[in-house]
Amino acid sequence: MGDLRSRGRHQSSDLTQFKQLFNRSVRKKMTNDHLWVSVFSRPTRSSFTRVQRISCCVALLFLTMIANCMFFRAQDPDHGTEVHIGPITLTLQQLYISVVSTLIVFPPSLTIVTIFRKVRIITIIIIIVVVVVVIKNFARTEQTRTGGVLGAVPSAAV
Repeated sequence: MGDLRSRGRHQSSDLTQFKQLFNRSVRKKMTNDHLWVSVFSRPTRSSFTRVQRISCCVALLFLTMIANCMFFRAQDPDHGTEVHIGPITLTLQQLYISVVSTLIVFPPSLTIVTIFRKVRIITIIIIIVVVVVVIKNFARTEQTRTGGVLGAVPSAAV
């Protein structure tokens, strides 16, 4: 009889330890790995700054908007087969568009987040400076080629 009681106590302490470990793990994952939550509760030992996290969120938002704009009014007049999930009604085309949009948005978003997580701050600044210099040089070259008007067609091509 005493053996059953001690086994019950061990099970309850194991369950308590599991709950504490689970809660700690979920809290750490949410504050560090979840992009949107981590903006507000950034871990102190992370080199992934709050500005970088916000930049990734904005990039994700804009990429999603652009991907959805590509399919704006792309729906067939006959709505096709409808799927009812509780009060929500979706067509198969809407489901297809959402999957394709996700496949379009996911790789660049993951790349941006990975670059910010892996690269040190100094390297990021160097990359930004190089990109700005390249863009300025391209604009200067384009301006001289078109006679000072950006986006104009050169007179030799007309």
